[in-house]
Amino acid sequence: MVEHYGFLSVLPPLIAIFLAIITKEVLVSLTAGIFVGTLILSNGNLFQAFISAFDIAFEKVGDASWNARTLLYVFFLGGVLGLATRSGGAKAFADFIANKIKSRKSAQTMTLAAGLFIFFDDYFNCLTVGSVLKPVTDKFRVSREKLSFITDATAAPVCILAPISTWVAYIIGLLSEQFQNLKLNNNAFVEFVKTIPVNFYSWLMLLMIVVIIFTKLEYGPMAKAEIRTIKTGKLYNPDRLPPPGLDTGEKKVSEKGKGIDMIFPIAALIIIVFLFMLYTGGYFEGGKSVGAALQSSDSVTALVYGSFLTLAVTVLFYKIRGVLNILEAMDAVVEGMKSMMVGNTILVLAWIIGGVTSKLGTGAYVSEVVKASMPLWLIPFSVFIVSCIMAFATGTSWGTFAVMVPLVVPVAVSTNISLTMVLAALFSGAIFGDHCSPLSDTTILSSTGAGCPHIDHVNTQLPYALTAASCAGLGFLLFGITKNPVISFIAALAAMVILMFVMGKVNAKQIEEIEKYILEMEAGKINE
Repeated sequence: MVEHYGFLSVLPPLIAIFLAIITKEVLVSLTAGIFVGTLILSNGNLFQAFISAFDIAFEKVGDASWNARTLLYVFFLGGVLGLATRSGGAKAFADFIANKIKSRKSAQTMTLAAGLFIFFDDYFNCLTVGSVLKPVTDKFRVSREKLSFITDATAAPVCILAPISTWVAYIIGLLSEQFQNLKLNNNAFVEFVKTIPVNFYSWLMLLMIVVIIFTKLEYGPMAKAEIRTIKTGKLYNPDRLPPPGLDTGEKKVSEKGKGIDMIFPIAALIIIVFLFMLYTGGYFEGGKSVGAALQSSDSVTALVYGSFLTLAVTVLFYKIRGVLNILEAMDAVVEGMKSMMVGNTILVLAWIIGGVTSKLGTGAYVSEVVKASMPLWLIPFSVFIVSCIMAFATGTSWGTFAVMVPLVVPVAVSTNISLTMVLAALFSGAIFGDHCSPLSDTTILSSTGAGCPHIDHVNTQLPYALTAASCAGLGFLLFGITKNPVISFIAALAAMVILMFVMGKVNAKQIEEIEKYILEMEAGKINE
């Protein structure tokens, strides 16, 4: 068993999460969590705690090439978006799309569709969807909090439902190792695919977005954010510092920009990244299908290669079109990269606290606490709850997979409980934490891409995520009793819709009235 520090193991993430919610200062909160964790690791030695924090930082950023490449990708993508904005292409594209879209509902639906379309990588989804659709949702007074929520909710929850994504190879690797250890002939890919229809949390979250868009059943802090934006046009909380990804400078935007100047870099990015994913997956060496290559690809490396090459190609494209000269383009690239600095800083701190929790054995402790004997029918529900807590506390679904898969597969195999449902419960719980933890990479990247203050994104989407998670938990509990996944999911879905109606019906009516008033005012039927 992995060594842990007992209750002290969960203290750093709990402190970071608690302070982030109370103080609204995520950088300070993460730093405090890191300090408490390294203090525990150093047995109260302040100097050693200081040294340990930097040792872990060097390990997570300097030695961990995955994380270093993620930072490069975010910076390069910031440069691409800076170019698209300065070229005037972003504004022209937004104006073109806005002329086709006639309502807030359509703007949100398009955001949802874009999130579903980019199913193959959660990082790419988080930064691309929010950045591209932001001008459109801004025009129709959709709050940045709402844009962040839709973006985040179509990242990890969609990747785990796709049989071809950057997640598949990792999960298959974990499952294959367990099947070999247990001397089973199960096909890991088939076992993963079998969990897709019964991944209750992911399906409930996607259906929740659809219900909210078409019924306006908003509630909690999100309702306040939406009402604020519809009423005043203030896209994010004006009491906050400018959010990551938001250009606050007065740089002149090119008047020569056309819609193609926005479409070109995004299309180039998608195509080039896709080709590099095939390349890193060994497709061009022969003998591999597209699907197999994507499953074994090095997605982060592909994103770095693709974003940098897109940056270079876009500068050349704008130069040829006469939209920006080289000096203007380089200035735009630097400004775009600078806009990603806050997001990258939060990422680094999140990785450091993740390293701290790993050394403290946080995951092992949480698992051990609930590992006491229990009725078989409670196993799927218990696995879901433990995975939720672990992923939320550590901010990583992949880390939760790594800890939980070796624990739950032997349990499921040695009992008559469905392996598919136990794995689905694990994946659902881990996705919940990945989706809404303030420490999660995708949560941070979603707020960065959408230009929303990070803590506001966390606060507004958490009630929605908790609603979906509670109902998913109900579904897994019912499965343990009924052994029928269809009945269990229908009951969970019905419970979610009822809860949404009860909590959101008053706000839905208010939002409807405000939207009607704004439309009439803009049409000149009433005076402001």
